[in-house]
Parts: sequence; structure tokens; C-alpha cells
Amino acid sequence: MYKDNYDLLITAENDCAYHHYMTGLDESLGLDNSGIDAFRKSLNLDPEFALVNALLAKQLAIYQSPKKAKKYLNLALQYKQNASPREQDIITIISMLLSANTGCLNAALEHIKAYPNDIIMLSIILGPFGLLAFSGTLNWQQRNLKILKEVESYFSDNDWWFKTTQAFMYIENNEVQKAVSLAQKAWEIKNTGNCAHTLTHLHYEMMSYKEGRQFIKNWKLSNQGKSNMLHHLLWHDALLALKTNEKNEIYSICKNLIANKDGAGNLEYFADNASLLWYCVIEDIKVPSLWFVEMYDYADKFFPNIGIKFADLHRSMMAATLSQEGREEYLAKINKLDNDNQSSLIDLAKGFMAYYDNKSSEATGFLSKIVAENTIYGGSNVQRYIIKETRDSAANRNN
Repeated sequence: MYKDNYDLLITAENDCAYHHYMTGLDESLGLDNSGIDAFRKSLNLDPEFALVNALLAKQLAIYQSPKKAKKYLNLALQYKQNASPREQDIITIISMLLSANTGCLNAALEHIKAYPNDIIMLSIILGPFGLLAFSGTLNWQQRNLKILKEVESYFSDNDWWFKTTQAFMYIENNEVQKAVSLAQKAWEIKNTGNCAHTLTHLHYEMMSYKEGRQFIKNWKLSNQGKSNMLHHLLWHDALLALKTNEKNEIYSICKNLIANKDGAGNLEYFADNASLLWYCVIEDIKVPSLWFVEMYDYADKFFPNIGIKFADLHRSMMAATLSQEGREEYLAKINKLDNDNQSSLIDLAKGFMAYYDNKSSEATGFLSKIVAENTIYGGSNVQRYIIKETRDSAANRNN
């Protein structure tokens, strides 16, 4: 009988399959590595390891494509009955997640009532890309923190993942001082990309911009640029450079990010690049128009349907740079939606379009409607600041 670090049963056939699973799980939580290779090694030794098939499917969907994930999801469902009840729940929920089943969040929340220290499910629910963040609710940040407080007693004082997640959510809830010691302790326990990311957010929110840039530089040197978080932390570096008025560096950072996916997930790659290109619009930094087209086409390829709100936020920026015909096609797609967020997304898209056209009063009007409810788009505070910064830039043009 095998158990994980939280004394939860793992249904593995042999020691090696189990150890590769544990490695893959740790890597996927650390964000330096997707864990895909380790999960594949585990399955080579135990092809019917249902939980690993499900986790591999999830990671493939994030880092490669849903099409590649389907094979392993089907295998997870095929071998599901051989797994423990907890593992069966996880497989079911991952299946719901990958099929965009609207009941996924409620199922996940029920799961952690029974297994409050199930780090797999907590990592799916929590964070700026978690189920709660993408649920379309305004209070998902507070709900994240509430869950973390409820399960805190189930985690040891040396659990780096829990501490960095807790620190991140304190930052998102504007309780920055409460995050400082937690973020630093997590980093001291283990120098993961996940922990580095939390510290980078901390530097930004505390306005320690130069210190933040130096931290990213040192972090990049320490892991020789091999972390899956490289793309996203270089995006953070660009934002810090804007804050220190080092605009001369933005073009080269942007060029590098577009040219190198460097292990980034599809959504992360698109959002980083689209938002940095939009900051180039705001800051009047000249970049090739082709880059905007490439990013809009990337969204069409990997997120063809309107509805993933965080993708839609960034797609709207890129849509603003299209021809009038392209803009109208995008707005027509939004108008076909039958949900409460249709008008919000229309205002967002029209606000970005008006800004791009130098129609500052229109842009200010549209985007002012969105600023107060921007949390419905998911992502971190830093990622959503771009809405307010666009609105404020439009307002300043009028003065």
C-alpha cells in the first residue's frame, strides 16, 4: 500500500511507478516542470495507474493540446474502478474539467470537504488560474483565502506549496503584509518557480520594482533559464521595467517572449504576450503589427470558442488592433453568447477598440463599467490591472 506525503492512499502497482508519480506531482506543483515526463515514466511501469493517466491528461491539456490529453483521459476512465474512492473522485473531476462541465467546481468543493489535505484538488480549485478564479464570480479571491484558512491545520509548517499559495492569496486580497513572511518561508523551504512567482507579485505590490527585477535576474541565473516559469517571470520583469521607466528594454523582452514558448502553458503564453503587446500600445512603444495578428490567430487556434474569460480578456486587446471587418466578426461572436457576461465582454472589447482608435472619451466610458467587476475575468490582480491602466491612460488623454 502506497501513500503520498499527506497520508492519502495511492493505487500504484510497484515502487518505481509510485516514485515517478510522486516526482511528477511535485514537479507539476512547483511549476518549474510540467511533470509530463515523470508521469509518462510512471505509466510505462504501470499502464493501468488510473490517477496518473488523469493527471497526465490534465497537464497535456494545459501545456500541449486537449487532443493529446484525450487518450490518457480515456485510459483513466477505463481503469478508474481499480483506484481508491479518492482517486476515482479526482479522475471524475478532471474529466469534468477537461469537458468544461459546469458542475466541476461544486464537485471539487465537495471533494475537499472529504479530503481537506488533497493537494491535487486544492491546486485545481485555488489560485489565479483555478476553478474559483474562472467561475465568473466577483469574490473568488476571498473564497480562496477562506478555503485556505479552513484547511490550514491539515498542513505542516514546512509545506512550501501551502505557504506560497497562502501568501499569494493574501496578496490578491490586498493583505500584503500578511504575505511577506509566508512567501519568504516557502522560498527558504524550496526554491520552486511557484515560490519565485509569489515573491515577484510581492515585489510588484510593495512597489519594490528594482528589487523585483534583481530577484528575477538572480532566479534566472540560478536555474539557467530552464524553468517553465521563465516566460511568465520575464513578463513580470517587463512590467517592472515599465514601472522603473526602462521602456527601452520592452521591445526585446516582447520579441523574446513571442519567439520562445519555453514550457509555458497555452493560456499563459497567450496572455503574457497579448498583454505585453497591449502595454506597448499604452506606452507608445513601436512593435511589428504582425505580432498582434500572430497573437490573435494563436487565440483562435487554442481557444476557438468565446467563453474562457481570461482568454477573452486578452483576445479583446488583440481584436482592437484588427481591421474593421475583423472587429465586427469578433463582436458578432460575442453577441451570439447567451449569458450574463455578454454585455461586460462587449463593453471590454469596445473599450479597447476605442482606446486603440484614440477615442479617449468612449474608451473611458466603456472601461469604467468594467473596472469594478474585473475579477470575473480570473487571473491575478497584476494581470487585470491592465484594464484600469488602459482606462486611466484614456482619461489622461482627455486632460
